[in-house]
Amino acid sequence: MKRKTLYYLSLGIFALFSLLIYLNASKINNKIDSEGIYIKGVIVKTYYGAKSSPSLTANFNYNGINYTSNLSITDSKAFKKIKLTDSVLIKFIAKYPKLNRSEKLLKN
Repeated sequence: MKRKTLYYLSLGIFALFSLLIYLNASKINNKIDSEGIYIKGVIVKTYYGAKSSPSLTANFNYNGINYTSNLSITDSKAFKKIKLTDSVLIKFIAKYPKLNRSEKLLKN
């Protein structure tokens, strides 16, 4: 009886934390969509993992401070054409620049 109660209590706590994490991430994305501003970033690193999708890291400067943003690329042919120092469009919340999202690659 005690073991079963502990199991269900642990499962309930896990479900609660999962729900809170999901709601927080959704709230941040909605805030970026509604209050976000755009800025141009520069690609500083590309990564092609064996088990992960190709991704890149871009830096951008806002109010004299450098921030980082990540972007996953699903098309491997397009990823091979990307060079360091290419441009990326980044959307972020002005009050919290660390809460950002890379939108797309810009044509160079």
